[in-house]
Amino acid sequence: MEIPPTIYTRYVPEYNLEGLNITSPNLSEDCLTLSVWSPANAPSEQGGPGFLRRPLLPVLIYVYGGAFLTGGEDVPAQIPTQWIERTDAHIVVIANYRLNIFGFPNARGQPLEKQNLGLLDQRLAVEWVRDNIAAFGGDPNRITLWGQSAGAISVGFYQYAHAEDPIAKAFIMDSGSELLPIAFAPKPAFSNFTFVASQLGCGNLSAEAELACMKGTNITAKMVEDVIQDHNQNHFESFLFFRPVVDGINVFADYVAKARAGEIAKLVSQYPTCFSFQKRMTSTKYFLLTCYSFDYSQRFLEPTKMMAAPL
Repeated sequence: MEIPPTIYTRYVPEYNLEGLNITSPNLSEDCLTLSVWSPANAPSEQGGPGFLRRPLLPVLIYVYGGAFLTGGEDVPAQIPTQWIERTDAHIVVIANYRLNIFGFPNARGQPLEKQNLGLLDQRLAVEWVRDNIAAFGGDPNRITLWGQSAGAISVGFYQYAHAEDPIAKAFIMDSGSELLPIAFAPKPAFSNFTFVASQLGCGNLSAEAELACMKGTNITAKMVEDVIQDHNQNHFESFLFFRPVVDGINVFADYVAKARAGEIAKLVSQYPTCFSFQKRMTSTKYFLLTCYSFDYSQRFLEPTKMMAAPL
């Protein structure tokens, strides 16, 4: 089948990576992959004869945004190839996680602990990095989890969900946090999933039968995506939005109470959590990043530094 042109092949071919960068518009449920960007001369986990073992490099795991509806590891502006080449001092990992109805189905027949599948994907990626990054020259003891927008919300969720074993040693939350009112739904809104099911011949069924019907081999990811896309483009007033819900495991109802109780990842560094926003400068090649340390117990934001970072 001929692959239609995309932004990666038509508008910014430098990102095309020999024709492999085709996440959109070709959809697949087999999406749980990750990419590792490492300097060409990254240190080896084991030094050979005549070579000194270099210190392993710090690692950034980037969690992309997109309102929990869209996104992917090959968003052109987020591909860090030039950054890695220029600094030669760290490693970046970007992992896909399930989004939209596939990541946050809010289905009547789905157990509550399995409603936030996209967040479980993120944790799995962090565990994979911990177990394998040394082979790429990365230090599993110097991992920073960095999220933007919905990714920043995810990083906020993560610090409470995995307070006892965060794996990451620092967090960056860029343009979002778990405290935002739109970050999650207090309870599952089953109606959106049920509506999509009804459009695919799975309507007027019990909760269990509805879910089983949607999982049937005759319903593909493309069919589900087409229903949601068609509805949202033509009925914006009833936009189908799938997002995290409170499950008491990965997402909690009262983060202020949990922070005051100290039920958050306890990290040992000067500024373990960086909360920031972006502001573009006059040049389109740079943005301003203002970074704050977030001290929940004292309930204040302390500015740490502002820096101009090239895109």
